[in-house]
Amino acid sequence: MKRVNHIFPLFVDFENLKRAHLESSKGKHHYRAVAKFEENKDANLAELQTELLFGTYTTGKYRTKTIEERGKQRLIYILPYRDRVVQRALGFVVEPVVMRHLTADTHATIKDRGIHSALRQVCRYLNSDPAGTAYCLKIDVHHYFPSIDHDIIKGQFRRLIKDKRILRIIDNIIDSVPPDEGLPIGNYFSQLAANLYLSDFDHFVKEYLKVRYYIRYMDDMVFFASSAAELRRVFRQADWYLTSRLHLSIKDNWQIFPLKARPLDFVGYRTTPGNVILRKSTFKRLRRRCLDVRKHCKYGEDLTYNQYCSVNSFKGWSMWGNDSTIRRKYYQPIQPVLSEFHKIQAERRVKG
Repeated sequence: MKRVNHIFPLFVDFENLKRAHLESSKGKHHYRAVAKFEENKDANLAELQTELLFGTYTTGKYRTKTIEERGKQRLIYILPYRDRVVQRALGFVVEPVVMRHLTADTHATIKDRGIHSALRQVCRYLNSDPAGTAYCLKIDVHHYFPSIDHDIIKGQFRRLIKDKRILRIIDNIIDSVPPDEGLPIGNYFSQLAANLYLSDFDHFVKEYLKVRYYIRYMDDMVFFASSAAELRRVFRQADWYLTSRLHLSIKDNWQIFPLKARPLDFVGYRTTPGNVILRKSTFKRLRRRCLDVRKHCKYGEDLTYNQYCSVNSFKGWSMWGNDSTIRRKYYQPIQPVLSEFHKIQAERRVKG
């Protein structure tokens, strides 16, 4: 693949930085850091542009916090707002280059290739070839982001990009945390780099192992074949590649199983040929939120914006499943309240 060059001017173009600010600030105008940046937006963007042009820009200091996500403790890195603008602007020019190297089996943090595109691909595989997808291998990487090797990811960017000034910015972002911490979770650019890091593995699976049915959602991977023996061979080769080439390790909970015995639990859904239902933990959260709204309505309390957004989010999830009971039992009783709240919000936006 021919390396791209001369993309630094596109990166530091004022309109590109302005667009990055607009994207980074969406839904966050009430944040203090965003509001402060917008007080002198043009001056702040011009200052960033000058630092980038003269090579004096360096990634700011992180603050960290630990969050609980699906029962797991995750350390999140949070950058100053101006650095988030820089990473978004960099993504606008680098992402198209990275996308050329990704296979069609890669999903997560990619436009039009998120959770539901991965789910559609799973359903297409299972429904089109039940015999060829009779067995499933499911693996994911142990501590993926913290395990990404700085030298390897830098080398991968250098195989795609020739522009030295862009590579200098990329190196600065990667090295903004110590090498033993991998890539910081929470960075916009980390998501792009993490997708690139496993892209060589994707090509290995498709072109060397000749796996016809394979899907990756960030570091969660599923493989389908007609026999368990075939998937055991794939697992041995995949384990070797991830360990020796990318310095990653597979979690101990990897599994090979027949889809006739149980559904595939992947990207928040439990899937078998011809049927998709919500993951049990997702359903429990959905039910709790809907019942909470019904309780508020029963006692004459107003619906909050957070409740409205939360319920609508779960409604979007449930629409992809086949369980009509969820819609009938949990959504229909509160739909009038949701519709009225939506109408009020729309009227407020029109007024001002």
